[in-house]
Amino acid sequence: MLSTLNRSIRVLRRSPAFAAVATLSLAVGIGLSTATFAIVDSMLKPKIAIADVDRLFRESLRLGNQKHPPSIAEQVRALESLPGIEAVAVTTGAMRAGVETNGVVSWMVVATTTPNFFSTIGVTLSIGRLPSREEIQAKTAVVLTTSSWHRLFPKRSSIDGASIRVGDHDYAVVGVLAPGFEALMGGEIWLPAASAVELQDLRYPTIIAKLKVGVDSITIKPQLATVAANFTAAYVQPGAPPYEIQSRGMRPKPPSLRDNELPLLMAGIDRKSVV
Repeated sequence: MLSTLNRSIRVLRRSPAFAAVATLSLAVGIGLSTATFAIVDSMLKPKIAIADVDRLFRESLRLGNQKHPPSIAEQVRALESLPGIEAVAVTTGAMRAGVETNGVVSWMVVATTTPNFFSTIGVTLSIGRLPSREEIQAKTAVVLTTSSWHRLFPKRSSIDGASIRVGDHDYAVVGVLAPGFEALMGGEIWLPAASAVELQDLRYPTIIAKLKVGVDSITIKPQLATVAANFTAAYVQPGAPPYEIQSRGMRPKPPSLRDNELPLLMAGIDRKSVV
């Protein structure tokens, strides 16, 4: 083996141009392979700005009495009582509102949440902090997504003194959510409410529950069925369809690369490398 290595070195010394071309080709090939793997891996396994995303699910109460269903607060209390649930939070369907900064109004999507929403889903922040209990009670602070922060404050790197006006209320911007959060949850401006009761009359509330460690979607189904049966007994007339609780995981499905898409991706990388 040593003699073979020495012979190869002598051949490369006699042909330095060939050695340079071979080394360069090898380097380009490794670089393209690494770049391709990194791009495909980022597409199939995107970074998620939520910790323990596989322990989270959206609760949806289906069928039953939809005209007069259990209140959001009742549903939250019922879920919190289950042995397999660690925490429950609520967010409303996002609505567009005029957001004013420095005299300029931008129409953006505003969402309202329960105080424990961010701690329940385990969201991370890139700048600042979450609103304090006092700020939540007084309704004086909000957090922004990364995209809305750059849109509203394109020249700022610090949130010190940053504020916005929504309707006739002024809010201090105390935090900026990590990139990628907006892809999981709709909303650009996030305003915590004092309790789930405040969200009852808002449009399209969403209940998010966090499973305890060791509990999975199969284990929790019988417990959710018990809650649905209790709601059916209390709210549904005999003969009507019973309530069903549907749970949907929070992890986004990775995009699928079709057979004809990967060669196009490779061709694009090759063209960039040539340029």
